Amino acid sequence: AKPTGEEKPQVLPENPSENYLREALAETMSRSEDVYFDFKVQVRSSGDSDLGIENATSVWDEATTPFVSVARITIAAPQTELDAPSAVESCEDLVFTPWHSVLEHQPLGSINRLRQSVYRASEKGRTSGSSKSRNRAD
Repeated sequence: AKPTGEEKPQVLPENPSENYLREALAETMSRSEDVYFDFKVQVRSSGDSDLGIENATSVWDEATTPFVSVARITIAAPQTELDAPSAVESCEDLVFTPWHSVLEHQPLGSINRLRQSVYRASEKGRTSGSSKSRNRAD
C-alpha cells in the first residue's frame, strides 16, 4: 500500500514519546481530509519464468514487472475516537493474514509458507480464549 498523491515529508521529533506513532496517527486522523492508499501488486504473466519465487532474495525488476494499482484504500476522516476503550478493544481483536483470500491470491514461496505459521501463532496468542480463535478458518 502506498499513499495516494504527493507524499508529505515526515519529520521525526528529536525526542519522540513512547507513543509517538499512535499520537501521529490520532493527529492525522483528526483532520477533515480522508486518507487514501493505492494497493499495488507486481503481476507475473503466465509466460514468465518463476521469477525466483522460491528465492526470497530475488528482486523483480520493476521495468519488467511494474507495480499495478489494483485497489484504493480509503480511511474516512475524521476518526476522533481512536483512543476510546471500545476502539482500542476492537483494534486488539483484529487479525490479519494474507491467506484469508481465494487460493489463487494466496502468497507463494518458501518464506511465505514460513510466515503462515507465524501469522497463525500470532493470531492464537492474540485471541486465546476468545470466541474468535474458535471460529476462525483460513
